[in-house]
Amino acid sequence: MWLGLKVTAQRCGIVRVIGNYTIAAGGLAHVMAWGQGVFDCRNKTITVSGSATGKRYDIVTNAVIQTAGAGVNLLPGNSAGTTATGGQYA
Repeated sequence: MWLGLKVTAQRCGIVRVIGNYTIAAGGLAHVMAWGQGVFDCRNKTITVSGSATGKRYDIVTNAVIQTAGAGVNLLPGNSAGTTATGGQYA
């Protein structure tokens, strides 16, 4: 449905990052969370090999990206992430 997204957490689903990882290219957004989906990347390191273009994240409809307070620049991208309709970046 959303071509160009790296990771999508949707419809009450949970994406739990279990280890550090590296990305090698850009896209529309690194993470899209919607419909009460959760992307959990607490205490992980995300590195970039090459360029990471696109939005850092897009969070809508009560979804959550959980970073344990790592800050809005944890996720790769060259433009700020956005939240709407109850989306939370924590």
